[in-house]
Amino acid sequence: MNSSMEQPKSRETEKIPEFLVRRERGLEAISKLLSEGNFEDIGDEEAVFMLSLIHEHPEREDEIMRQLKEYKPHVADQEGLRDRVLKALASSEGGKTSSDETGQSEWEMNADVVRKHIVRLVEYFKASPEALGIKKVVIIPSDDILRPQTGRSFNVSGEVIIMSRSGAWDNFDHEFLHSIINPVVENAVGQLSDEDKKMIIGLASSNLKHDQMYGEHPESLLQETIIRTYVNYIQEGMPRPDKANFIERVKSLTEKQFGKIISENFVARQQFDQLGIKTLDDLLSNIDKYYDSFNDNKLRERVYDLLKEYQSSEQSFGDFLNAHMGTSLER
Repeated sequence: MNSSMEQPKSRETEKIPEFLVRRERGLEAISKLLSEGNFEDIGDEEAVFMLSLIHEHPEREDEIMRQLKEYKPHVADQEGLRDRVLKALASSEGGKTSSDETGQSEWEMNADVVRKHIVRLVEYFKASPEALGIKKVVIIPSDDILRPQTGRSFNVSGEVIIMSRSGAWDNFDHEFLHSIINPVVENAVGQLSDEDKKMIIGLASSNLKHDQMYGEHPESLLQETIIRTYVNYIQEGMPRPDKANFIERVKSLTEKQFGKIISENFVARQQFDQLGIKTLDDLLSNIDKYYDSFNDNKLRERVYDLLKEYQSSEQSFGDFLNAHMGTSLER
């Protein structure tokens, strides 16, 4: 089912690309196959998702294969994997999930909210979707195929494809921002010295590099850190994400707030389990160990300072990043 979202006619809408909500059978079917343990031998779930975008859209194949070659060189026999994914999808059964179960109905009812989020993000970073080649934003309702607080996004020939659960606005912001931040960071990092690139890697948290498997790739680490810092800290009006402020925030938690984190935050729950944290008192007793293991991220602190400084600038974020990247790393 395809449903274009109604967009009010205003000067604001001229700043943003067309957006619509629809399901894609390739993404839906591959999510089910992955949940059943298929393709575990590949070791890169995102690569499998990317290849599923070709199912029913063969016009995407050249661009998807180009991106795999450039961004996923570690994935062996990419042509063979493409054939394997498409064969699996061709024999998979179509889903019969209702639009309420997928979240499609809610996305369609919140067209105006989607528009406001896109406008706010474009305006904050002073970005030009047209200059970035963003032609269309396609929202894939994913309530039935994604865990809470997870999402995915792909940019194929100017079509930004976002998998997100309904109502997960922080996740939607995060995934849409990849279409703005990724090219800006690639340009800025491309102008840095090898020493500066090593500094980015050194400043990033071990958790981000290894546990979350972003590797030691300066572009990926910086892209993810800028997006997370904006969405989780700047946008929320949170204080600088350093150890002192983290400890203060944890000490102010109530039992009810801690329980909500346990029930709703899949990543935090996994981290707590690794350290045997089951209660708020456990967290308070292990606060230094928890911070050092999962939250210590000097790159995030530098990015927070950079974004705060950027807020008083008249430059686009891309121009500002090019002008200040080097000095920000050396602070």
